[in-house]
Amino acid sequence: MAVYDQMAIRIDGKLLIENTKIDLSLDGTDTDVFTIIQNTLAGQTPGPKKVVGKLDNVVPPTGFEFDAWAAMNASTEHTVQYIQMSSGKSLTSEGTFIRAVALSSGVGQTQAFNFECHGKTANWQ
Repeated sequence: MAVYDQMAIRIDGKLLIENTKIDLSLDGTDTDVFTIIQNTLAGQTPGPKKVVGKLDNVVPPTGFEFDAWAAMNASTEHTVQYIQMSSGKSLTSEGTFIRAVALSSGVGQTQAFNFECHGKTANWQ
């Protein structure tokens, strides 16, 4: 039986231990190219790309471990590192901005703090 991998995240060098879910994607604006004669997909025109991490976190009694609310308000840039825990491989996105910050709370629920990280593209190393 195999043990499968999980992912962790660091923002500006700080490991987020209250993170519960990471959705990571490489988002781009490549454009399909169609030609009259071929009458089918002929290729694509590459466009800009970015790394997008959507993070779900819980809020401990001591408060936010990373204040995404303040980071989005200030439009500050951050370094975000996504880490494959078993293999040790990581993807580091520089120039990352925080977006789509949301805080939710309810009766009988753990307070949730969710946000997105939009940064420069990188490869796994």
